[in-house]
Amino acid sequence: MLRILLIPLFAFFYFDTSVSGHVLIAFALLVLSGASDVLDGIIARRFHMVSSLGKVLDPIADKLTGATVAVSLSIQNHVLIPVVIIFFFKEAIMLLGSLLLVHVGTRPTEAKWWGKISTASLYALFLYVMLADILRFFARGELLVFALVVSFLMLYSLCRYAQLFLSLRREAESRGEDDTARPLPPKS
Repeated sequence: MLRILLIPLFAFFYFDTSVSGHVLIAFALLVLSGASDVLDGIIARRFHMVSSLGKVLDPIADKLTGATVAVSLSIQNHVLIPVVIIFFFKEAIMLLGSLLLVHVGTRPTEAKWWGKISTASLYALFLYVMLADILRFFARGELLVFALVVSFLMLYSLCRYAQLFLSLRREAESRGEDDTARPLPPKS
């Protein structure tokens, strides 16, 4: 819940030029959001405090935070627009894949290492762009390379998840076919 509540605060401070150090405050809020996400995951797994609500809210907070930060930063830094397009494309495909799995009676898979690396690199890019703004430096070449690497990692993640979703879908459908192919038990 904290991460969801931080989203409008981030946007407010990122765009509010009337507050001294506004981008620094937005940067701190993004760091706080990321740290609370990591800490929450560690605590939940370590102390077996995984909840159904947490399983729903965590990815929602991830997607809302990522979308808000991506759009906010791309408004100020047009070089990020292709990264943002890939981000939204990836998230839309992931959502459709998850809905398809639910439709065939399979639970969507948990985050895999390639997805976590993709997300971590995206947030590192966000923090780099904000830090460049705070420290008043802008290395366009470095930013382009960083954006290309992040784009590649997001596309790689998307391809791996798509393979996994298709595999899980095939398994679910074959189980469904096996169930219907079995003869009915005799009536007593």
